[in-house]
Amino acid sequence: MTGAIVHFARRAVRATLAALARIVEWLLRAVAWFVRHWWRFLRNRGWFGRVATVVATAALATAAVLAVTVPWPAYLFQPPFRAVEYAPVNDLQWLRPDGAAVDGTHALSGQGWTREDRLRFYYHAQGSAQVMLARMRYAWFTNLELPFGRDRLAAPENMARYGFLTDIRQQADPDWNPGNLPVGFARYYDEKAGAELLDFTCSLCHTGELHYQGTAIRIDGGQAMHAVTDMKPGQFQADLMLSMLATYWNPWKFDRFAHNVIDPTLTGGTQPGFDFDAARRELRKEFGQSIRELLADAWTDLKHGNYPVFEGYGRTDATQRIANTVFGRHISPHNYRPATAPVSYPHLWDIAKFNWVQWEGYASQPMARNINESLGVGARLELFDEYGAPLPLHLRYDTSIHPDRLHEIERTLAKLQAPRWPEDLFGPIDLARAREGRVLFDVHCRHCHGPHLTAHDELPDQQHPVDAHLDINIQHDADGSCRLLRDGVDVGRVTAAQCLNLHNPQRIADIDGEPIFELDEKGRVIGVLGDRAVEEWRLAVVPITDVGTDRNAALNFVNHRYDASRLGWTPAELRELCIADEIANTIDPKSISAVVGLNIMSTAITNRYFERNPPQSNEELLKYMGYGIFDYPRTDPAQLKNYKSRPLHGIWATPPFLHNGSVRTVYQMISPRDERETQFWSGTREYDPVHLGFRSLEVPGAVLFKTSVVGNDNVGHEFRDGCQKNGVIGPFLQPEQRWQILEYLKVMDYVADGGFEPALCNAKAEADRAACRADLARRVADRQAEFPRWGTPAFRQWEWENHCSDDAAVYGDRLPPPPPPDDEWDTWKLAEDCSLFEMYRQPEGPFRGR
Repeated sequence: MTGAIVHFARRAVRATLAALARIVEWLLRAVAWFVRHWWRFLRNRGWFGRVATVVATAALATAAVLAVTVPWPAYLFQPPFRAVEYAPVNDLQWLRPDGAAVDGTHALSGQGWTREDRLRFYYHAQGSAQVMLARMRYAWFTNLELPFGRDRLAAPENMARYGFLTDIRQQADPDWNPGNLPVGFARYYDEKAGAELLDFTCSLCHTGELHYQGTAIRIDGGQAMHAVTDMKPGQFQADLMLSMLATYWNPWKFDRFAHNVIDPTLTGGTQPGFDFDAARRELRKEFGQSIRELLADAWTDLKHGNYPVFEGYGRTDATQRIANTVFGRHISPHNYRPATAPVSYPHLWDIAKFNWVQWEGYASQPMARNINESLGVGARLELFDEYGAPLPLHLRYDTSIHPDRLHEIERTLAKLQAPRWPEDLFGPIDLARAREGRVLFDVHCRHCHGPHLTAHDELPDQQHPVDAHLDINIQHDADGSCRLLRDGVDVGRVTAAQCLNLHNPQRIADIDGEPIFELDEKGRVIGVLGDRAVEEWRLAVVPITDVGTDRNAALNFVNHRYDASRLGWTPAELRELCIADEIANTIDPKSISAVVGLNIMSTAITNRYFERNPPQSNEELLKYMGYGIFDYPRTDPAQLKNYKSRPLHGIWATPPFLHNGSVRTVYQMISPRDERETQFWSGTREYDPVHLGFRSLEVPGAVLFKTSVVGNDNVGHEFRDGCQKNGVIGPFLQPEQRWQILEYLKVMDYVADGGFEPALCNAKAEADRAACRADLARRVADRQAEFPRWGTPAFRQWEWENHCSDDAAVYGDRLPPPPPPDDEWDTWKLAEDCSLFEMYRQPEGPFRGR
């Protein structure tokens, strides 16, 4: 029996090998046939035909190899191959919805800014775009010509074609915008390059515009609608590269370019002995180096398949781009991860009040947040020497980022307010509907969107145990205020607003660095100075299992790991950066999460900056650190699978909606998912003042947004009857109720906790206004009794929740554990042995003398 099996196996092996040999023979015969005919064709051609044949063959062979070896994203080859064509707007362009004069430097806009504030936000460089623009000189960019003409690439009328924002008949500003560039394009001097470089500012992606009936409304701090990260033909990045290549290879074009760049530097005319040809050669050398770097970066993204999902208009996968730049480009190409979760550019008004920022709600420290943003855009970061070894600590972490400029931008944003509904253009507000909408909003929306002005919605069931490691322990009172305990002794009572300031992330100073609490020599809170507080809003951070929206952004951030071992981080070095022992002793540099790695990197960069530019006072340090915040971000992976729920002032001006921009209008946001569009045209700025969103217009250059694409799902945040979990967050709303909520969002204003917008109760007599407010409060209470607030005991006993299936019965042992409670005290203790003043004000910083 055994012999028969062996015999059969041998025959099977011989037959298989023979079949393989025949296949190889057939392939070789085909190749031989092709080579013979190709060689015969080549011999019968003239010299020109031979050259053309060889070149064409090489091109086809290269294309075949690239097609097989490179993971080309399909969207690169799908139309449109151009940017959106916007309809012209008229001279009624509303840069200031309240009608303030264009040149009135002291006139406030409808969003609380002066002209100086606006220009600072538009054109104040942060030192970021060195990677994305390959150290592009400001003079180069302003003098580049279009690839097939002599018109300037950077001319306002041309830049507007890519979706960048310009003014009607825009003129250069010698102080802020000498190159007459669009919003978000700035200049700064870089010591390392020894030249003025082009930079992208926050305003490039965080300034919006709405178009309606030929009028444009500028939304400062709103969402941009361009595709600046897109490499498709016809978009900005591709056209910039074409212009650079055409300038480099066309001798007449380069000669004009060289004169335009070099001649203005000769302020006194051509100096004796000045060698223009030598300067021209040096310019060509530097210009060619930038081209090679840009092409190399594009090739790296293609080769590693970094961006397989089309980001398109008004979106970018910001967190993954930051991680790819920091861990992939600066440390190791093995750290590149696919970006499959593009998110919309969030609007920026009120963010100075937020206790947590970013879509996933993981960061709060303004300096760290802004440094990470600058790194993602492409700031220079020096980690290794020319041989690839880590730089010594006293040289490592030098960067092109300007924290002082970041603070100025942050301070400017702190003044920004939500835009007001322009009734003269979009139509009057129906106040009767808005009053009904306020009742619905308070019952069905406010528990998530707030704003929450106290540390807790309700008094905690039990006080947190006293922690001997903390200088101050907090005991909460029923009215939201707190008592401060030091060594068990009551050292003062603070208001509800101050109590919120004392919770992680702890705010101990105002935006100018003036302390609002009594501090010891280490910068720790030890007592009360008065009742002054920093305005702060506590944001709800909602688990993805509850809100149910597309999970890619949160899960990618939590699950991706990176190898930072090249930096040689040791526990001792990390502790010098105030990294808690709990992390420093357990961290695996070969498998580090983005939130921990970026936190360490931003702390090191900040440390290095303050060593080179020591703060002159404690107040200056507190100012630059942003309210004196010295927190640790959320690091527990189970607590990072969230999206933050931000307040909705001015939300009507920020379409499209959800974190990934997958819902076109506010009306669809509060509708069941089966009533939402599964695809719509993206890229237009034409506004729909009825449904509150952009119109879906198939204009030239528009892109069809499909919610079936990875990262684009429009699931979750549904109002429909049924078990309220897994994305169902409220009961079904009748169409009239949805219109009422939309009407309220138009009038939503900044009011005290529990107060009502003055516009809702606008009778002439105070008695009538008071009666109106009392009636609204009564109706809110009545509806709240009918629809209990999410998560409360009454909610869990509600009729709809009684219809929920028992997950344990359905999933059994496979039921995943619920997310752990977000215990801020455990997060706070991560930094309990550190202090701001010890970290940054000591005479010898942790990296000095190494």
